[in-house]
Amino acid sequence: MKHLLRPQFLVLKKRILPCRCSFLHFPKTIPSPDLSHDSLKRRIDRASDSTVSIIPLLREWSQFGNGTTLSDLRRIISSLHGSNRFSHALQISEWMSGQDIYNLTSLDYETRLLLIAKVHGLQEAHGFLDTIPLQMRGFYVHSALLNRCKAESSLSIAESTFQNMSDLGFTKNQPEPYNTMLCLYHEAGNHDMVVNLLREMDNYDMEPK
Repeated sequence: MKHLLRPQFLVLKKRILPCRCSFLHFPKTIPSPDLSHDSLKRRIDRASDSTVSIIPLLREWSQFGNGTTLSDLRRIISSLHGSNRFSHALQISEWMSGQDIYNLTSLDYETRLLLIAKVHGLQEAHGFLDTIPLQMRGFYVHSALLNRCKAESSLSIAESTFQNMSDLGFTKNQPEPYNTMLCLYHEAGNHDMVVNLLREMDNYDMEPK
């Protein structure tokens, strides 16, 4: 049991859970041979006032028969995120969800959850998690929320999220959620929970990193 008190967990704050969000992988600007995409992107780029909704622009674009693929919209969201235009990126993500022509994946919900956290806060992002279709509410979506909890040092929402992950079996053989919680408990000075989690990881033959 001596290893339960070893200090490895002190370096955990540099690590994050696996995340697949497109705006974490795409560069700020991505050239596209699709002229319709470029035109829509230019219009969105010109609407740089974050207090003005771009939903009317999207509706107008669609009403005039201009098609935009799901990949195009994801790239625009990535570009907006790279420019710190989180509100407009979220508006596009929400607009996508209301269009029957798009088959959204869990990655799209993960992206939307992170944007909600940045625009409206963790509490609203936590509430959004419960509205995601069950088949899309997997490990990575939960991990995205847990990562934001770590970034914002929000222990209460992290505890709830971690418990949900545990109940759903997402923490089995997955040290990353444990590492995140170790970091948060260490920051909060909760030594008892640090020891408890280290003991639990030891029982599952997982090493803190």
